[in-house]
Amino acid sequence: MSVIPRFEKEFVLKHVFKDVPSFKEEVQYFSKWEDHFNVNWFMCLERHSDHLMLCVHCRPLAPPTKWSIQTKLELKFIGRNQKHFIVPMDSYYERDGGVGSRFLGCEGMEKEYVVDGNLTVEAKVTIVETTGLGKEKIRGFDESQKDISDVILVVSDTKFYLSKMYLAAQSSFFKSLFFGNSPDSVFSNAILTDSPLESKKPEVTLEGVDSNDVHYFMEVLYGESAIDDGNVEGVLLLADKYDAPTVKRRCVEFLLEKSKKPLKTKQLLANRYHLENWNFTCAISNANTKTKQFKLKHAFKDVTSFEEGVYNRSKREDHFNVKWSMSVKRFNNHLTFFVYCEPLGPSDKWSIQTIAEVKVVGRNQNDTIKTIDHFHERKGGLGFDILEWEEMENEYLVDGNLTVEAKVTIIETTGLGKEKIRIFDESQKDVSDVILVVRDTKFYVSKSFLAAESIFFKAILSENSSESKESKVTLDGVDPNDFHYFLEVLYGETSIDDSTVEGILMTAVKYSTPIVFRKCEEFLLNSSEMIPRKKLKLSVKYDLEELKNKCMSEAKIKSILSHGVYGIGLSIMS
Repeated sequence: MSVIPRFEKEFVLKHVFKDVPSFKEEVQYFSKWEDHFNVNWFMCLERHSDHLMLCVHCRPLAPPTKWSIQTKLELKFIGRNQKHFIVPMDSYYERDGGVGSRFLGCEGMEKEYVVDGNLTVEAKVTIVETTGLGKEKIRGFDESQKDISDVILVVSDTKFYLSKMYLAAQSSFFKSLFFGNSPDSVFSNAILTDSPLESKKPEVTLEGVDSNDVHYFMEVLYGESAIDDGNVEGVLLLADKYDAPTVKRRCVEFLLEKSKKPLKTKQLLANRYHLENWNFTCAISNANTKTKQFKLKHAFKDVTSFEEGVYNRSKREDHFNVKWSMSVKRFNNHLTFFVYCEPLGPSDKWSIQTIAEVKVVGRNQNDTIKTIDHFHERKGGLGFDILEWEEMENEYLVDGNLTVEAKVTIIETTGLGKEKIRIFDESQKDVSDVILVVRDTKFYVSKSFLAAESIFFKAILSENSSESKESKVTLDGVDPNDFHYFLEVLYGETSIDDSTVEGILMTAVKYSTPIVFRKCEEFLLNSSEMIPRKKLKLSVKYDLEELKNKCMSEAKIKSILSHGVYGIGLSIMS
């Protein structure tokens, strides 16, 4: 059998552990989680009997009942003057936990590897094989396909019965392998089986690839919709390795249109697997999908006992510095629905223009959905009849309870937030070369400055784009107030406070602007007076890892205090 050179499924974890000499005995210190090949990985450093122990932990993002990951690890302590301590080892994971070993004596470690109290550690991880991970397979490539195949690809113990001609048409790698004139061609050096039925079917071994990844790759190659967030990186790796442009395009389409992975992760994949023009395309796609939107959901209890004309309310929730809630009531033999809003710091005159998609969740996925536009300009609610009462009782109640959702999109606000510091109106005409139009507001700004700070603006304002030749560019799906504060921060002003931070943060994510994103995170870490629960929600929504860790750490401390000797009842989410 011919053997294909290895192309490994690998990545590197790197972390700087701070203040290592003060580490306590048998206390674990962790690096950040990182998602690689749909598995969360992190490192753990522990002082144990005057030695340091380094472990690499893994946890599948959606762990099945039974799974395994076979890896090769190369653990490295980075020392002074390029003096490194490297230990290779094999590891086999089949449950949450870590694999590692005792390494350096603490005294030697402090002399040779600790710099200014810090220790830099790397772990190079090579995944050899996985089992039990990934979605259910759609298509078979086993022996049942023997009569319509003319080549067998062997990956570990798995055989794939395939068509040489079809593989060659989809991949320059397989075209060269099967039909090229080079010594690597299958027909130049393949070992054929002894069976007459198999005599024209060479077996080709692919080493260094995962049989599960190959299966999903072949499904996509053969036209199936097999890509999800669990397997996209494995499929993309093989599309890059085997130069299969159709599969690569399908992966890109999935990442742009359906994937729920963070933008940062998508950009890492793009760089790793050579996705041309990805940053521009992804930035534009990301901007088009990011809107000022949130969802309210509530299960109203014991609905059959509702009295005529009495409002039954959900809890209030804070979104974009406004308190929102829902209510339902029984009125004239109908179920009437309301959405309420109230700014946290209301001014004399304010307004919020919204689109609300209201869904009453029925039995057997038989839902009722209604969409309505509304202009809020005073404390109160938007109400309308959504179902006849009898129909609601017969088709939507489950154990006497009614589940209602409202997806609210904020189109524009006025009168909310702090006073504006800087102007971007026509008075800035002489120091601008493009006008950005957000609804009815014009912003006079500099193309080159925006392009230097934002991948999105670099994409639409570069010389090769159609927008670059226009003096005006319209931006959709953003609130002019949020955009104004966003520009103020971008131009160096101190415009972030608790009333503006979420709108600015959403705009920074929408337009891929790292400097504004960082300033928002710094404000939330160091200056914000928001309650921990609200900060934690923002950290999850906008992938603010450091803020999330701080919130969780504070929550643990408060939890400990709440059970202390003084009996102080502190709520960790207050």
